[in-house]
Amino acid sequence: MTDGSRSRRVPAAVLWDMDGTLVDTEPYWIAGEYELVAEHGGTWGDEHAHAIVGMDLRDAAAYISEHGSVDLPVDDIVNRLLDGVTLRVREHVPWRPGARELLADLRSNGVPTALVTMSWRRFAEAVVEALPPDSFDVIERFIWVCPLTILIGLGVVRLVRRLKSRRENGLPVG
Repeated sequence: MTDGSRSRRVPAAVLWDMDGTLVDTEPYWIAGEYELVAEHGGTWGDEHAHAIVGMDLRDAAAYISEHGSVDLPVDDIVNRLLDGVTLRVREHVPWRPGARELLADLRSNGVPTALVTMSWRRFAEAVVEALPPDSFDVIERFIWVCPLTILIGLGVVRLVRRLKSRRENGLPVG
């Protein structure tokens, strides 16, 4: 984060989203959707796959049930998709270009980091386990309530408060 001839300011902390920022598992999800729908004799197309990108997993499962003719309870669809994607991630993590390097650079410069994700725990753990230990100071799952309200865990709130307090008292935040 320094180039030797001049120093740059480093952020007080970096909050990372997981899927789409640290990793790109969308192809894994889409492959799982196609497989599940085909197993149940339904049809699935890219228009359906792209319609549920970014949806809450339970909402996506309900959509798959309705549009893909998958006659399973929503939670069963969720678990099938999660199991498949988690297995694929454990076999090969699809890192976003430069993400691991940036995370390592931040950590080596003492910048606190937090993973803040809507992803389900077992999926997030598969990604985190592929990183060096202590890559994140805090790992939190947040809940999307509506476009203007996101509920996050206390770990991130505590991290932000700690950084704010240190800065207000003239202490280093890294």
